[in-house]
Amino acid sequence: MRTQRGYSMIEVMVAITLSVIVTQAAISVFGANKSTSKTTAAIAAVSDNGRFALSFIEQSVRSGGYMACDAINDLHALPPPGPATYRQLNVMPAGATPVQNAYQFAFGGYEAGGSGQGAAVALAAPPLAADTTAGDWLAAGLDPLLTANTAAVPGVIKGSDVLVVRETLPQTTTLYTTAPYAPGTTLLSVNDTSSLATLALPHAAVLSNCSVSVAFQLSAVGAGTPGTLTMGAGTTIAFDPYAAVTPVDTAIFYIGKGRDNDGALYVWHDDTGASTELVPDVENMQVLYGIAPTTPNLVTQYVTADAVPLNGSGLPDFNRVISIKVAMLVASPPGAPAVRAPAVAPTYALLGTTVTAPLDTRMRKVFDITVAARNAAL
Repeated sequence: MRTQRGYSMIEVMVAITLSVIVTQAAISVFGANKSTSKTTAAIAAVSDNGRFALSFIEQSVRSGGYMACDAINDLHALPPPGPATYRQLNVMPAGATPVQNAYQFAFGGYEAGGSGQGAAVALAAPPLAADTTAGDWLAAGLDPLLTANTAAVPGVIKGSDVLVVRETLPQTTTLYTTAPYAPGTTLLSVNDTSSLATLALPHAAVLSNCSVSVAFQLSAVGAGTPGTLTMGAGTTIAFDPYAAVTPVDTAIFYIGKGRDNDGALYVWHDDTGASTELVPDVENMQVLYGIAPTTPNLVTQYVTADAVPLNGSGLPDFNRVISIKVAMLVASPPGAPAVRAPAVAPTYALLGTTVTAPLDTRMRKVFDITVAARNAAL
């Protein structure tokens, strides 16, 4: 009869010990992979969002000031009998708020109080709230358009600058006058109005001879080839046939409360009258404006929006801005730990401004860019 025997106690203990070691190793590898996966996802999110945010602003700033075939921020001397103050006259009606219909300037901006170079800004932790106090921005206060904090235009987060760009409405067809324009009249004859069939009226537009231009309110479009355009008000400048006519737009970039209750990059368009969330998890934006005296291609200083020199009319002369520096602080999505919580709140440098982030487990990175306004830097 064959004797049966099992494992000895020592063999069982060795097997259990080896199993525990292998299991712990597997758990450690799984945990490390999970942590690496979170970190990798955070790096990808931060990098993509930062790149997209700068790309939106870069494209807009490069075209800032381009109106029909004229550059209203061209610093070369105006040919006679050009206007004494602006390369582009403005016969637009007064806007609902100061930032609207100010089409004599290529750029504009609002400096967040206490966020200048050498200053320090502390970010609030989500959920964020829009700042409705206009006096928190310099020098004359933030435009009421952005402090009303409506569903169509979510408000601005305190401590972030606001950038304004005016340019030809993207993806529009340039029209040409088919008859001389007589000063004081309000009717333009143009080659074809079919491209304006879906344009919401009234709408800002520009009439230009590629040297001097006029911003006007387009109040009516007459169909046909040729067709007609009705101006809200006439101008004192005569234009020969084949002057260019095109719709224009104002874009306002700012940091508002995003859908995830954190900061996000928004843009408001005059064309639509509403804001759009462009990029999530952008926590702060700082902007500096490169000023040239009278000669293109020569920036003599970078200043905050409230320090832009005044023109002869006592208004900040944003047509002397030939390049713009923008810096943004971008974070990984909230609720997804990406790094160990630091013992001390981390700080970041944005164009000389020290920004302190909340104590949390989110990854952050500063993205910055210097963009030349191609129409001013010729």
